[in-house]
Amino acid sequence: MTGAGTSCGAVIARALAAAGARVVVADRDVERAARLASEIGGDALEVDPCSDTSVGGLAYHAADLLDEVDILVNILDAACRPAMAAHPGAAGFDQTMTGNVEAISLMGRHFGPGMKARGRGTILNVIPSGDNARTDAMTAATQAMAADLSPHGVRVYALRLMGDDAPRLPRTRGFEVAVPMDADASALPRELGAAAAFLCTEAASIPTGRALHVDGARFT
Repeated sequence: MTGAGTSCGAVIARALAAAGARVVVADRDVERAARLASEIGGDALEVDPCSDTSVGGLAYHAADLLDEVDILVNILDAACRPAMAAHPGAAGFDQTMTGNVEAISLMGRHFGPGMKARGRGTILNVIPSGDNARTDAMTAATQAMAADLSPHGVRVYALRLMGDDAPRLPRTRGFEVAVPMDADASALPRELGAAAAFLCTEAASIPTGRALHVDGARFT
């Protein structure tokens, strides 16, 4: 799991561990990753999701720890925050969009072949809040990954987080809608962890390549 040192990543890592998964917590900040790994009984590795060499090393060491990687979870945007900080404004926006799409590509390049060979596996890309070209590009990259891997039995999903600025709508349309946040302030973290854990099981029946919105009843 990349970007697991973020608050969003920690929620999903705890949910997966609670469901019985052995989680390799990978993050740029390896000390933060190690603290979380110690809490959930997992392992910690350092990774730069925008580096081909680093992602290749992660795939190698994760396979060594787990024998096989059945699930890959990518917390996007966290990978490219240094670019956002160093280049505010339009330049940072361009670099983060390019970096996130490249991160998805690198994960598919290094983890996809093993899953293809085994004829199974799940990849979940967690896309940050926002409704713009950056998040749409990540969703499109996820769909492209699904088109490549799904014929080989590998399921690929996106989990899209929606911000507070998205319009509030009544509770309809099934599992695209989460519990309203003003009813329970802790609902969104619970929904996020539960949604991620569900998508990473064989019980998930939605077509591969689709995006599930987790938004506290705010979605576009």
